[in-house]
Amino acid sequence: MRYVLTMALLIVTSPALGDGMFVAGAGSAKCNEFLSELEKKPGNTAFLHWARGFLSGLNMSANLSNAKTVDLADWKYQAELLAGYCHQKPNIPFVLVAIELWNELRRQQGLEPDPRFP
Repeated sequence: MRYVLTMALLIVTSPALGDGMFVAGAGSAKCNEFLSELEKKPGNTAFLHWARGFLSGLNMSANLSNAKTVDLADWKYQAELLAGYCHQKPNIPFVLVAIELWNELRRQQGLEPDPRFP
C-alpha cells in the first residue's frame, strides 16, 4: 500500500522546470527523494525505472530523427552516475540529473551533448 501511495504522489506534473518543460512521475521529484528511496531499495526504485524509460524515449527520438543512439546496456553504472549527481545536487528535480546522465553517456560514446539539452 505504501508503494501505491508513493507512486501516486510521484505521478504529478511539474510545470516549474522551464519553459515548456513538463515532467510527470518520478522525474518531477527532487533528487533527495531518489536518494532516500535508493537507500531503502538499492537498484530497484521507481526513479531508476523512470530514468530507464526516459532515456529509452530519448533514444527512440534520436533514432526517429536519424541521429545516433546511446548504448544504455550498463544500467548499474548509469544508476551509480545518477546517485552521484544527486549527491552533488540533492534539491534539483530528478529529470535534470537524468538529462545530465544522457549527455554524459553521449560524451563517453563520442557524441556531442544533445542540442535539446545544452
